[in-house]
Amino acid sequence: MKTQEEIMLRIDEIGDNDFLGFETTDLYSALTKANAIEMLIRKNPDAESIEKDLADYEQIYRTNEDIIEQMKKYMSFAVEKAVNHRGISASRSVAHYRAWTWLINDSETFEFLSDGSNYQNYGAPMLKYVAEKYDIPIPENQTFIEMAQGRKCQMCIEGLEEGCDS
Repeated sequence: MKTQEEIMLRIDEIGDNDFLGFETTDLYSALTKANAIEMLIRKNPDAESIEKDLADYEQIYRTNEDIIEQMKKYMSFAVEKAVNHRGISASRSVAHYRAWTWLINDSETFEFLSDGSNYQNYGAPMLKYVAEKYDIPIPENQTFIEMAQGRKCQMCIEGLEEGCDS
């Protein structure tokens, strides 16, 4: 797993490019309480209550195993968001996996997830890639299988949706 210093540098590197904060939130979850407070103060030196606001903060991700377990738990939800053409939610799912694979030093998967050309069909090919690499079961869903192969789902073929393969 990345060191605390590496995580803090990555948060700084991402900066405002993580528009909705999806990836950054996971990175903060891997910081110790002291480092999370330090980062938040650095980002907002005028904030007076950061330490008080984080009184109950607990580091969620401490090991690669913690993160991989979360990756497994999250996959069904991520597949559902892709299949249902939930744009922001599907994008958030990919951002989670991007952060998690970066944290566990899986640069190959991180690069795949960072390549926007792999995001077609609400990130279905990306989710399939992660599931196969980490032996995560994917719910049996014909729509997802089609989307993960880069094809339009039945809803898009019938004109009920128009998000696949666009």
